[in-house]
Amino acid sequence: MTHPFFRCYCCRLHFHPEDARYPYHFENDERRRDCALRAAVNAGDCNVARSLLYEQADPNGLVESAAGGGRLSLVRCLLSFRAALVRDGYDALVAAMPQGTVVDVLLELGASVNARGATGGTVLHMAAARGDRALIQLLIARGADPSIVNVRCNRHALRGSEWLS
Repeated sequence: MTHPFFRCYCCRLHFHPEDARYPYHFENDERRRDCALRAAVNAGDCNVARSLLYEQADPNGLVESAAGGGRLSLVRCLLSFRAALVRDGYDALVAAMPQGTVVDVLLELGASVNARGATGGTVLHMAAARGDRALIQLLIARGADPSIVNVRCNRHALRGSEWLS
């Protein structure tokens, strides 16, 4: 049984799902509206998230959380409300790595397959480090460049053809 309230992890405020259905609860309170959206995304409630997005809640920075939870409908919802993909989508792609279908949708919706993270590597580097053959093949099929060198460790993502077979 799920808890009837959402909790925002940054400010520890609690929100009842019905709050989002009545916009006057958040009238002139941008911070509370944004925190309620963050809590709804973390709880995986697409309907509440959509209601808050219609009330101008800020969707930026939440795609990663939705992608990491494998919540495909939330990823689509946030991106349809023009949520920004941080670092060309690198963070969202890394968060979504365990869910190949979410990675595919993120790429379809504008994430860059060759985006670099803070360490200088791409998602292909991370997939190779994890030994995730299915994800490696998906990324290469979607145009990932295996010749990109990770600037931190000076290595290519694929050190041989063993991942391509």
